[in-house]
Formats: sequence, structure tokens, C-alpha cells
Amino acid sequence: LALLKKDGTDFNYIIIGDGDQLPRIAELIQLRNLTENCTLLGKRSPQETQSYYASADIYLSTSKDISKELNGEDYIHTETMGRSICEAQINGVPVVATNAGGVPEMLVDEKTGFLVEQGNIIQILNALQRLLQNAPLRQEFAQAAERHAMNEFAWDRVIRKTLDEVRAIESR
Repeated sequence: LALLKKDGTDFNYIIIGDGDQLPRIAELIQLRNLTENCTLLGKRSPQETQSYYASADIYLSTSKDISKELNGEDYIHTETMGRSICEAQINGVPVVATNAGGVPEMLVDEKTGFLVEQGNIIQILNALQRLLQNAPLRQEFAQAAERHAMNEFAWDRVIRKTLDEVRAIESR
């Protein structure tokens, strides 16, 4: 975001949610001189969150796989599904997201948004700039994102896919 601002791009980045990283995020916003561009809203109701999706131009998800340890065992903590990515798309918002965990299964790269490498700020910057500077592309991705989410993640589709999987297992 600091690079985006340095490039002269005007933007308003809204962060909804809470967690143990929120104080560090607030500190980074101050350090990078982004207080005019970034708003930390904290936890919001699902209904209020939906209203923010509805007004968004782009949804940015920068999840990263993180090595952790629990009870002497190492494991990778990752973004399993990316529900917020699904919610953004169902609201017709193009997505820029990293390739962490199950995220690549949630969007169609260069159709509903851009899938970038974890931690690659240049790829993230380029994807954001491409969408911010090209309203027709942003609109095309927005429409494709909504169709994709409705086709792949609507409850009737999820239930049908689940039942198909169960039937396939039972027929073995």
C-alpha cells in the first residue's frame, strides 16, 4: 500500500476484523504514513460487512502460510478456504489474493481477479494497479466474479457437489 501511495494512487483501504495482529497493523499504517488511506474498523456484524463488500472496487487478501508449533509438532497454518474471497465475489468484487492454502480454488486467475505469490509485494502492487487503472477490466472481473461465486459456491451447488462425492464413494 505504501508503494501504491508513492506511485500517486489515491485509495481508501478498509480493514474489517480483529485479532492479535491488529496492533501491529495499526503500527505499520502509522510507520508507512498511510493513516489517510487506511481505516481499521475492527469487528463488524455480517450484515455491516456485506455493505462494505457492496461498496468495494477491489478485495485484497494477502494470506500467507505460516509455520507454527503446537505440543512439539510443527505444522503449517494456512488459509483453508478463503470465505471472505467467496463473499467478495458473490458481491461482484474482483479479488487480488495470494496463493496460500485453498485460495487458488476460490478464484479464477485473470478472470475473477488476480492470484499472486505469497509475500510478493511487486505482484500485489501490479495487480492492484492494473485493476485500479482499468475500470472496464475491473467491471469485467466483477461480473465474472459474481457469476463464478453463484455457480460454484451457492448452497445448492455445494450440496449437489457434496452429494455427488458421497455417491461416488458409495459406488466404489
